Amino acid sequence: VYKRQFVERQIRFFKRHLSQETEPQDTEKAQPTLEEFFNSRSSRKGRGAIQESLLLFGYYLQVVEGQPEFSIEQIGACFPLVGRDMPKNLHHSVGTLKRKHGWFKEGSKRGFYSVSEAGRTLVKPVK
Repeated sequence: VYKRQFVERQIRFFKRHLSQETEPQDTEKAQPTLEEFFNSRSSRKGRGAIQESLLLFGYYLQVVEGQPEFSIEQIGACFPLVGRDMPKNLHHSVGTLKRKHGWFKEGSKRGFYSVSEAGRTLVKPVK
C-alpha cells in the first residue's frame, strides 16, 4: 500500500510538472514550475546551497503543490529538475534541517516531513 501511494504521488507530481512545461498557461494564474520557483528564490552558493535547496523543495511541494507532507524521495527527485546535484547523504541532510535548524518537522508517517513555521519564514518572496 505504501509503495502504491508513493508511486501515485510521484506520478501526480511529474504530470503537473510536465503539463506546466508543455501547455501554454496564463502567467498571472499559473503556478510556477519547480525550476522557476527555485531559480527566483535560490541565492546561496557553496556550503549553504544544499540546505537552502532542501528547504525550497519542501516548501514548493507543500505550499505550491499543496501536499500536506512530502517524503525524502520526493525531495531527492527535485534536484535533477533544477540542475543541482543531490547531496551524498540525503537522509542526513534532511535530518539536519529537522533536528539542527528546525526548518522541517516530522510528518504523520515515518519518512514524511512538512516545513515548519521557522522554515516558512526563511523562504523569501519573489521581488
